[in-house]
Amino acid sequence: MSHLRIDHAYEIHTIKYGTSVSQVADLYLPGALRPPVVCLLHGGSWRLPFGRTEFDAVAHDLASRDFAVWNMEYSRLGEPEGGWPGTFRDVVTGIDHLVSLVEAGYDFDLERLVVVGHSAGGQPALWVAARNRQNSTVPALTGC
Repeated sequence: MSHLRIDHAYEIHTIKYGTSVSQVADLYLPGALRPPVVCLLHGGSWRLPFGRTEFDAVAHDLASRDFAVWNMEYSRLGEPEGGWPGTFRDVVTGIDHLVSLVEAGYDFDLERLVVVGHSAGGQPALWVAARNRQNSTVPALTGC
């Protein structure tokens, strides 16, 4: 379920957080103990062919600075469940999946979680932040 690569001073795990093809994310883990987490949500008008690779350079940079990075893919227009509400459901499911990763022994600090959305990814990032203020299972977001 996890594909592992090692780049520089961090590991990259590709992890499924659901059953659809697009419910996948790359988890970058630096060598630091309990690093803060940055969740990246790419832009691209919620359309194919844009995907999480749009944020690869940012993810590498953040991981090299001792941040854990959760670079998420989500269902986009043209795929089953793409658009409203499926895209938003994927984002929530993917972020909630971080809790199970900590429980499985991955070392990062969900008390210091930031969600970053670029362009169209900014909409689900803001929605997640508003949802979190109401009743999320994910620890408090420190920014978005």
